[in-house]
Amino acid sequence: MNIRALKVIIVSAGLTVAMSGCETLDAYTQESKTRDTTKGAVIGAIAGYLALWTVFQLFRLVTGKEGMGFGDFKLLAAMGAWMGWAMLPQIILVSSVVGAKASTIGS
Repeated sequence: MNIRALKVIIVSAGLTVAMSGCETLDAYTQESKTRDTTKGAVIGAIAGYLALWTVFQLFRLVTGKEGMGFGDFKLLAAMGAWMGWAMLPQIILVSSVVGAKASTIGS
């Protein structure tokens, strides 16, 4: 299976789970509740993709080089679809900290 197909499967699965309207655990109140997950998942996927795409475009405009690959956009879109748009800042923060820590360990 190629990576592109895997990314499409992950995003599709996140949107499918959200559309099923299943019971979820609210990240802030820790209460189990049913919410409008379809809207949150779609907004999360779009916002996740556009957040990194915007950074990519600004970096390319300033430096003339590509600073990241398109897989980064798609992965954050998948995470936004799975966890909702409200979790995107925490996802970016945690992934940045883990990436920085991994780079110091590896060197």
